[in-house]
Amino acid sequence: MSPTTWPFVGRDDVLREVRGRLDEGRHVVLTGAAGLGKTRLAHEITESYAASGTPVVRVVASPATAPLPLAPLASLVGGAVGGDAVAAAQRTIAALGRQFPAHSPAHSPAQSPAHSARWSAQSNDRPNGSPGGATTTPLLSVDDLHLLDEASAIVVHQLITGGSVRLLATVRSSADCPPAVDRLRQAPGVDHVTLGTLADADIAAMVERALGSPLSGHARGVIVGAAAGNPMYARELVEGSLAAGAMQRHGGVYGFEAEMVATPLLEEVVLARLAPFDGAERSTLELLAVGGRLEQALVERVVGFEPLERLERVGIVVADTGEGRPGGLVLDLGHPLYRELTRARLGALARMRIYRTLAEADADSSESTRSLDEQLRSAVWSVRGGLSIDPAILSASAHRAVAIGNTPLAAELAHEASSRTGTTADALLASWCLSLNGDHARAITVLRTARETETDPWMRAALRLRIAEEHWWFGDLDAGLAVLDEATGEPGPWDALVHAQRSAHAAMAGNLPVAVQLGETLVEDPHPWVRFVAAVGYCLGLIFSDDAEKGLAASRALSHSLIGVDVQPVGDPGQHHAIQILGMLATGDLDQAREAAEAAYAAAQLSPSQQARAWAAMLVGLVTEVTGDVTACVRALAEAERLWSTVRVWGFAVWCGAALARAQAESGDLDEAAVTLQRVEGFPRPPQMLCGHLLDLARAWVAFGTGDRAGATAHVAASVQHARATHAPANEAEAWHEAARLGVLDLLDPAAGPSGWSRPRSALAAARFDLVDARRTGEPAAWERAAAGFASLGAHGYAAEAASGAAAAYRKVGASRDAARMDAVAGTHLARTAGLVTPLVARRTGTGPLTAREAEIARLAAGRLSNRQIAEHLVVSERTVENHLYRIFIKLAVTGRDDLATALAGVADDND
Repeated sequence: MSPTTWPFVGRDDVLREVRGRLDEGRHVVLTGAAGLGKTRLAHEITESYAASGTPVVRVVASPATAPLPLAPLASLVGGAVGGDAVAAAQRTIAALGRQFPAHSPAHSPAQSPAHSARWSAQSNDRPNGSPGGATTTPLLSVDDLHLLDEASAIVVHQLITGGSVRLLATVRSSADCPPAVDRLRQAPGVDHVTLGTLADADIAAMVERALGSPLSGHARGVIVGAAAGNPMYARELVEGSLAAGAMQRHGGVYGFEAEMVATPLLEEVVLARLAPFDGAERSTLELLAVGGRLEQALVERVVGFEPLERLERVGIVVADTGEGRPGGLVLDLGHPLYRELTRARLGALARMRIYRTLAEADADSSESTRSLDEQLRSAVWSVRGGLSIDPAILSASAHRAVAIGNTPLAAELAHEASSRTGTTADALLASWCLSLNGDHARAITVLRTARETETDPWMRAALRLRIAEEHWWFGDLDAGLAVLDEATGEPGPWDALVHAQRSAHAAMAGNLPVAVQLGETLVEDPHPWVRFVAAVGYCLGLIFSDDAEKGLAASRALSHSLIGVDVQPVGDPGQHHAIQILGMLATGDLDQAREAAEAAYAAAQLSPSQQARAWAAMLVGLVTEVTGDVTACVRALAEAERLWSTVRVWGFAVWCGAALARAQAESGDLDEAAVTLQRVEGFPRPPQMLCGHLLDLARAWVAFGTGDRAGATAHVAASVQHARATHAPANEAEAWHEAARLGVLDLLDPAAGPSGWSRPRSALAAARFDLVDARRTGEPAAWERAAAGFASLGAHGYAAEAASGAAAAYRKVGASRDAARMDAVAGTHLARTAGLVTPLVARRTGTGPLTAREAEIARLAAGRLSNRQIAEHLVVSERTVENHLYRIFIKLAVTGRDDLATALAGVADDND
């Protein structure tokens, strides 16, 4: 659903400048390109004047009224013509001024809160804080001044010359103005204010405020890049993409499911700018639309020099030396949308013709040496143009595409190379790239085809490993292990590679002891492929088995040993970057983990590889949840879950989706959490997986939010059992920690409880242990130790919860000074979180008094009515009742409806 209103952003400084000039009695003409918001800015200014009681006359010129003398001023001049028109307009304006006495609030139309806030900020800068200064001269607003007819322009000129009005007008910078309008613009007292493009951050903020939800990092980059600072372009792209279904909301975050789609209005505006060009000029547009930034010399060889100069003169083409060869120019289209809309209108054969033209022109170049990127570009043009190319160059170009992060292009080139050469190396690269783009079935077909002809045992082992890995991406671990079992018929030193993959499979399946045992003897194997694959299982096994320091060190050592080594045939080099960030989390190095995750996220946002973006978003989400930035966590995990499910890597999709549902519940958004949980529960997944306990924890948070404390307890117990079954102490610590955070620790079976649980060695798990111990004993000092432990890691949300628990424990024993001290500590940590709404922090924050409806529902629930009975009584849905109850529990710092009566009595006592 498209936004109904679009906010005014990024122009407050210009607004203040223009108002200052108008208040000084000057006239202002706003100039700028189409779509930059001249009309919206003029509207905001006139609204603020009207709100203060200043008479405002609005005139809109248009192509339809341009042939009709005085038509735009009909409301001012009536039927007067010639010299009488000026006098008629002056009389109308004078009468209007008498209807609005100076600064009369009685005549100020209603103003929106936004106008009021902006107005207050501006009025403080004027004498006596009075809007509009000391003058009551009416304001004449003319939109599209350049479209006024000669007679209307003369009347407006006479009005401003005679001091009857102050003028605020807009003019499109590229428009040709009639002589009378030019004379008006050059009149004394007329100032020109040029409106520039909006900053990228303002474009993104405008879109997010209009949508009412955040954008994914990728969507933000795409919109900002395509709009190039033009707010109208951003608006029309978003509305067009929403209408076409190319842009959708997922997990509370908007992202692109397909290419952007422009509205018909935007297409009309942009294409009208390009319509006059044909012949060589049209060929230039098409070459740059398909080929991107191109050297001027290359384009000139195809179209000649004169068309380029003409297009540059009118701003359709821009030339610079930024990335060209020394002394040469590089050409590009003047706006990203020129490229997108030109490309969209080219058919398959037209594109092939253009690629072929580019390849042939490039081949005619006299350059003897070319950079790797130029070789890649030439290979792409040849392949897409249907021309022959040396397979070695094709394979090298595929590797270059991988190196720059363009895995879809790498998959295209590598698959082409594999089909031409039939070599296993090309097949491995092609399958790997296809896998990164989610095409696992095709990747397996490529691998099996290559295995039929491959005789080298090492390469056969690599092919077998990759086939097994593809089955794991599907979530079918058994099929993957069956492929590895086939290796028993081909024993040899390459068996180490198969055992290394068994270690990785064991880790992903949650069999951590086996992962560590198999990987330990192979992480220092002489063969780099073996070391790489073995370290995946070994390091993950150590990190989640409470030996995170050792696991992190091993992963770093592996990365160092592989500098300059190509491991792409058997794995993604980015895997160990991800493992190291997980290790930093477990060891409590949260600042470094967040820095590394955010750097990877920023680098991945415009990457065409969905899997690269999925990894980056996943890591940011996992880190920010622990640091307490739940807002950033929800945004990142929603993006990661969508991307992993798009490429059908179901294990990670479940991992991210479960963590997302929990984070949404932590932020108080139970509706979204329930929707996310339902969606994730439908994903394919093996019966046991490394972080499968998160799904039970997500269920616990959703159940708790609906008031089902017993259900939440059962789900936490299931999470504990899952963690124990996988021999993952770090995950078990997390499960007990969630029980403590939800306040259901006392309801868990004592036989399964943490009383005999040893304090973990890894820093984050140890801090979780301390919080569980504090909740179990209720001792204020234990709560305070837990708060200090989380604080030392930078886990500010957990520290705030523990400090709030300490304050409550101190109050319970009458230590009011210590309670106040820990309240202050909790406040300090909460200030460094975002979006955190959980039962423990509610002890300090509350979230304000109960609303009338919340109080009513609380009384009914305390009276033992079920959610359904309350819904029927109030004629609302059960979901509405559940949401209200969750907020009530947070505000009253209770963990279930059984405590409501006592809590409501306490509120009544406080009110008395």
